[in-house]
Amino acid sequence: MPKVSAVFFDLDGTLRDSLDAVYGSLQHAVEVHTGKRPTRDDIRPHVHHHVAVHKALASNVPEDDFVQTFRDKLYPTQDDITLYDTAHETVRALHEKGYILAVVTSASHENSVDFVRKWALDEYFDAISGVTDTVHPKPAPDLILNALALTGCAPDETIMIGDLPADVACAHAAGVRCIGITHGFGLRDTLEAAGADYIVDTLTEIPALIEQIEAE
Repeated sequence: MPKVSAVFFDLDGTLRDSLDAVYGSLQHAVEVHTGKRPTRDDIRPHVHHHVAVHKALASNVPEDDFVQTFRDKLYPTQDDITLYDTAHETVRALHEKGYILAVVTSASHENSVDFVRKWALDEYFDAISGVTDTVHPKPAPDLILNALALTGCAPDETIMIGDLPADVACAHAAGVRCIGITHGFGLRDTLEAAGADYIVDTLTEIPALIEQIEAE
């Protein structure tokens, strides 16, 4: 295997703990437009993008109306969303080891930049690839391909870290290996079924795992 030179991170459910905010806002939007409040398990297969939730659970209303309801509920909660406890130290440790780092996220570019700056991560990341930078969201490869172009990294030297099967599919479609993490929106069995190359439960496991991968 080639040397690992770059590590790309998903944002929601991987670096930032936005589960309550995102699930709550999606449940609200579906309930407003259908009269039925879905469970988290109902939403989980589609949570990689709010448009996918609309298509699966609220296609009876125009997409724009659904998305606006979702955003009206989500955006006031943005200031309450925090990093996972060990996110900062993990990102810093990888940066200090010399890896090129990027955020690859279904959140907008602007939102992602604001969050990264707020939590003092901007000095560590070389690029941010948000859903507003590409045409197709995950699981299409566009977001990772954009990050590869921005950083100049080769796919076979890059590892993606994400919490959903869509992250795994996005990575593999771009020719990139993927570490699935279980503390976010996804579950171990769904990440395994999606074909994640490696699975961890916490961010603190990642630096040692990448060293192990390089030593194989």
